[in-house]
Amino acid sequence: NVCRLAQELVKTLPSQLQVVYFVNSGSEANDLALRLARATSRNHNTIVVDHAYHGHTLGTLDVSPYKYNHSAEYPSKQEGVEPPGSHIIKV
Repeated sequence: NVCRLAQELVKTLPSQLQVVYFVNSGSEANDLALRLARATSRNHNTIVVDHAYHGHTLGTLDVSPYKYNHSAEYPSKQEGVEPPGSHIIKV
């Protein structure tokens, strides 16, 4: 069962890590990771890789350069200007 799986996973982690989250998709995993990082750091800045896919949740779309570069949602964008709070690394 899922509770037993979580207990077994925790046994493999460093002692300070005691919580396991099960999610339905990579999008949900990325969204949860963003929310946990922001809650812990109290910072909304992110570093993302240009052209990377992060998922289709509201949180992950906000840090996805492809969305920013091709969306009418950001009508005042200029070439080379990053989405608010995102720092894009060219690879």
